[in-house]
Amino acid sequence: MAIRPTQTAVRVPGGHYYGWVIVVVGSVINGFGSMNQAVSSVLFLPLTAQLGVGHGSLAFALSLARLETGVIGPVAGWVLDRRGPRLLMTIGCLMGGTGLMLLPFVDNYLMFVLLYMGLISVGFNIGFAFSLQQVANVWFVRHRTRVLSIFSFSIRAGRAILVPLLALATARYGWQTATVGAGIAVLVFVLPLTAFVKHSPEAIGQRPDGAVEPPLGATGASRVAPHLSHDFTLREGMRTRTYWIIVFSTVVRTSLTGAVQGQLIPIVVAKGMSQAAGAGYLGLWAVVASGLLLAIGYAADRTSKVTLMATGHVSSMCAMLLLLFVGPDDWALMLLFVVLVAFQEGMAPANLSIIGDMFGRSSFGRINGMMNTFTTVGVLAPPFLGYSYDRTGDYSLPLATFAAIAGFGAVVVLLFLRPPSRPAPVAAADLLG
Repeated sequence: MAIRPTQTAVRVPGGHYYGWVIVVVGSVINGFGSMNQAVSSVLFLPLTAQLGVGHGSLAFALSLARLETGVIGPVAGWVLDRRGPRLLMTIGCLMGGTGLMLLPFVDNYLMFVLLYMGLISVGFNIGFAFSLQQVANVWFVRHRTRVLSIFSFSIRAGRAILVPLLALATARYGWQTATVGAGIAVLVFVLPLTAFVKHSPEAIGQRPDGAVEPPLGATGASRVAPHLSHDFTLREGMRTRTYWIIVFSTVVRTSLTGAVQGQLIPIVVAKGMSQAAGAGYLGLWAVVASGLLLAIGYAADRTSKVTLMATGHVSSMCAMLLLLFVGPDDWALMLLFVVLVAFQEGMAPANLSIIGDMFGRSSFGRINGMMNTFTTVGVLAPPFLGYSYDRTGDYSLPLATFAAIAGFGAVVVLLFLRPPSRPAPVAAADLLG
């Protein structure tokens, strides 16, 4: 559905751009959105005891959430494009908050899977980060990547606050009371904030970034896709080589770093280091990535996102090679590994922003949602990493493979990722994608 103004788009001198209000509100909402990750980590051991299952069974249920994102992504994206983000954010808060409040009453594995997959996972997937990616794309063009980096940072900041708070509440009051409290917090503090989120700047008489002129001016997206005369529909976008290169780049970025991040502690232990050292490097990774998210987000709106994304893959390749050859006393190399792998993680805002740059604003939700479906192939990376170690007692094969894939990703992005050719004019009915 095309984005059309409902009022004359005039910026009043001395007035403010409402998009920045949504950025502040959205950052708070996104911070609370990390509640799902906080619950899954803090309550992992209590839930295994409650349900009477092993670690593998619970980890399997939690990992299904990523596959679920791929299933619901296209539907959620369609709703975002047609109705705006507020509806999904409201539904997500209701589902996620209610699901957390019901979690203490689950007493068997099947009930947990049904509750987690049916309410908690769906609610947090559609109502927080996914919806706010739409906000950044629709409300901003010149500052799109910067806003996406702020939203990404807010997730990590929220996790840094909520994990210790939830752990403290669990230790003091029990995990059941802590979980109910977490659900109430989502409903009481987050749900009312969704009222501040508007569909688009045009809906309130403004334009992206608060500009008086149309958004494709001399900077920002026009540097990447000056050819756009109208936004791509989902169907048009999927017919371009650009779409599939972005999908491939996203799979490389998320699957390799995600697999290593999830198993970094056993990897460094296999290298002869201690679990405490592994936990320290993991924590440092989060800190460095948070800072790089903001820095890269600021830089990406002023330079080529294609070059940045290719550089991120090169950084990932070097990080995997370092981890492949590092020894038990090579703490300096491990610090360099942390910086390199965190740099690739910091590419997330640029990766999302380039979708809007290449394909426009009107169908961003559907295009991004369908990409989520294809990128779920990345769930194969963690089992490959763990299975290889089980068979060989070593991580060399998967780490070498990851390095090769990252290097190939850099070549593909740098040589072939270009703005797609302008789509031919389509009938009004086809604008629904």
